[in-house]
Amino acid sequence: MRFSVPCRILFGMFLAACISARCAFALELPDPRKALGDPALERMAGVIFSQQFEKQGFSGKAPTILPADAPETIVIKKITTRLAKAIQADHPAMRFQLKVVQDNDVNAFCLPGGFIYVNTGLLEFITANNKGVLDESALAGVLGHEMAHAVLRHSMQHWAQLKAGQSVLEQETFRKVMRAMSREQEAEADRYGALYSLRAGYQFSRLIKLFENMARKTNPNPDAKEDVSNSDHPSPWQRAKQLREYMRQLSQVMGLWDESLNSINTDNFDEARTALEILVVEFPNLATVHNNLGWVNYQIYERSLPEQKRGQQQFSYSYVPSMGVILRGVDPTDKEALENARAAFEQARRLNPEMVEAIEGAGLVALAGQDNVAARELFEAGLKLSPKSSGLQNALAVALERDGKSDAAAAGYTAVLAIDTEHLPAMYNLSGLYQKQGKSEEAKALLEKYLAASAAGFWAKQARERLVALGGTPAVPNQQQQALEVRPEAILADITFGASAEEVIKKLGEPDDRVALESGTEVLRYDEKGVAVFVGASGVHLVVLCEPFTGKVGDATLGMGQDAVVKALGAAPKVKQMEDGRALWCYAARGLALGIRNEHVDMIVLARP
Repeated sequence: MRFSVPCRILFGMFLAACISARCAFALELPDPRKALGDPALERMAGVIFSQQFEKQGFSGKAPTILPADAPETIVIKKITTRLAKAIQADHPAMRFQLKVVQDNDVNAFCLPGGFIYVNTGLLEFITANNKGVLDESALAGVLGHEMAHAVLRHSMQHWAQLKAGQSVLEQETFRKVMRAMSREQEAEADRYGALYSLRAGYQFSRLIKLFENMARKTNPNPDAKEDVSNSDHPSPWQRAKQLREYMRQLSQVMGLWDESLNSINTDNFDEARTALEILVVEFPNLATVHNNLGWVNYQIYERSLPEQKRGQQQFSYSYVPSMGVILRGVDPTDKEALENARAAFEQARRLNPEMVEAIEGAGLVALAGQDNVAARELFEAGLKLSPKSSGLQNALAVALERDGKSDAAAAGYTAVLAIDTEHLPAMYNLSGLYQKQGKSEEAKALLEKYLAASAAGFWAKQARERLVALGGTPAVPNQQQQALEVRPEAILADITFGASAEEVIKKLGEPDDRVALESGTEVLRYDEKGVAVFVGASGVHLVVLCEPFTGKVGDATLGMGQDAVVKALGAAPKVKQMEDGRALWCYAARGLALGIRNEHVDMIVLARP
């Protein structure tokens, strides 16, 4: 259990008791500058602001709040719960509380700390313009926008800018601080709100239609000029136009995200870095993007190490638990990539202090920089959040071994293998430690077990050499294991890696769609063939096959069961769980990844070697 959890729980219980009992104890507003960087203080401020609003509203009159079991409250709570899950992927500390206000004004807003208020007038307007049915996607678009204001701390920033002597709880100041947003902030909330809405599975186009309906009430002519110079918000027509542009941009962003994940899972890290760097510019407040960029840069650093340098380093570890065994070395050659990884992990941790993957990545960067103290502190912090993480435990043991604490390191590796008996990095590392300690038989047994599970690749080669040096006899890899090191030159009969877009079109004909991604990659989509071809500056580098594709790629076909995949290709060295519910089985040595859904292959990804 994390040290900070009991304090937070008690603090939350205390606040809840004060609110429910309406006790006489008066909470004191924290310093806004401190609250900007402390979720607990921000939440406390939000409690005070919500009490202020429910007591005086924005005009001095207490609003009428509908009960929690009102139908309006129940349906909106369902929507906000879905949106909150989409937001918490990057901001797990964010919590949201919903209330519905009996007010004819077409409006909704979110106070600092995640206190959401929705007017019945907004619900009635949306319903009236949707044939008498509440359009949940349109409402989700509005709520996503308001929740984005809270995530981005816009009101908190206004509060922190108040002059000395100004009280945020004074009626007019309270209204201005909580409601007055700059055009830049409105645009930023629109962008993030759109992303949250799409992540939660809502149709963002319905929000555009809502604003067009609002515009027609006041100005039926979308081309007429409107004077909005004195308004913080753009006009409804301008808003609808901007949102339509955001929707177009987001479709590209989603394409970049998919491209980056496909490139990561097929070891095309340069392509992934390009896509992720664009995503960081587009959405700088998403911890997941910074974390992925950190891991990609770290992989680029790893790949820059000469093989002989890797061999001097007798440690291996897991990249992320689902990514399998990755190598590490000494004497960095691509220091820029390593520094970029450090900066990306730091930003991810700033946005999400409890992102275990970013903590692990930061620790590995510290190890690469020979800062064992910082590495240990990071790994220990990660283990407090995820005590059963075999990857973190293994990495901590590596740091301990480097510090000469052999017994503690051995205990750490052993603890990993107690959690996961097939954890290859810990198995390899413990065999090396035993070998240093003169425990030859124990080392031989672990190396034999390691090679039985992983007979191909650089570290398997190192393991065989060490086993021979100890007097052991490595088993000869079977044909299936040897085949894992073979990458196909041709993708399909009509597509070759490195081919230009024109060459692909000459073979397959004009595509059903051509999508230009901001990374410079063009996607040629042949929907009737079930083929999507990714063409970059160096030609074809990625091909994705889905239904109705019926061909065979090596031993893989769409629709084959996962048991048949294991029989034909062996267990996947890497398995990654995708956001869409699909598991991606990665055979990087083959340049192949298989999307598994409902225990059957429904996608085949081929990548350039």
